[in-house]
Amino acid sequence: MKRIRKHLILTFLFFGTRALAAASVEPPRIDYAEAYGECTKAMHVGAEQALAKCEAPARAGITGAQYVMGALLTNRNSADDMTRGVEWLEKAVAGGSPAAAHHLASILMQRSDDASVSRGRSLFKSAACAGYPPALEELNAAGAAQQSLSCASSPDTDFAGDWSLAMKWDKTAPAKTVESYRVSIAGGTARVYAQSDGKWIEVKPGKFTMSQQDQSLTISVTDTGWDFDGKWIESWTIQLMRVSADEAAVAYLRTVNNPFLTSKFSWKTFATFAEGTATRIKRPAA
Repeated sequence: MKRIRKHLILTFLFFGTRALAAASVEPPRIDYAEAYGECTKAMHVGAEQALAKCEAPARAGITGAQYVMGALLTNRNSADDMTRGVEWLEKAVAGGSPAAAHHLASILMQRSDDASVSRGRSLFKSAACAGYPPALEELNAAGAAQQSLSCASSPDTDFAGDWSLAMKWDKTAPAKTVESYRVSIAGGTARVYAQSDGKWIEVKPGKFTMSQQDQSLTISVTDTGWDFDGKWIESWTIQLMRVSADEAAVAYLRTVNNPFLTSKFSWKTFATFAEGTATRIKRPAA
């Protein structure tokens, strides 16, 4: 009896350990960025290839792939394609895709029930307010303009306030990003500050200009002056690319040209580049 019990215990330990080991094996990881790239390439080959390549990234939550799945299935419209396609479009709409909103709107507004038509109009407005070109073309063809829709402004396009720029100057270096500059934006004007002796000092006061396109803001200046080397020409560009209400990716580029120096000087022309994160540390007073 003892020998049987011992055999059962050993058997359990052996197979139980193997089962645990098998359970702990991680499933193969999928590079969804690469998978999405294959999805977009397949779109130029054909619908069937695109559906095969786009399903995995779509299931992973990549909005563009979800839109492709929805658009292709609803356009093919055989068997249960319409139902499945609308489901994918709904996922893409939830992910913020104006293209999916426009495509789904065109489907819903062809239905006979008032609820579908009403939702379709709402989705069309969403796509047009986002600036989706096909929606704007249809709007213009109907004799209307985007301004007539009373579109709500996106909070992600408001850059007003003070921003801290933490950047990394060497992409390959293991060091973390450090606070390099601060930017204050108010009334369409940008001021840039650098730290010196523990104090924040304004750089090139009154010379920076701004240009903005939706969630991207460019702050730049081209300046010139003279020193012992002769004339110098210096340009700064700071690009803020919004990722949330109070955070943006930032890229910084500074170039210097000393035209009176000979080419044997390494600093006749040079450039510095950094990238990192901009965080809004202070909003304007309400």
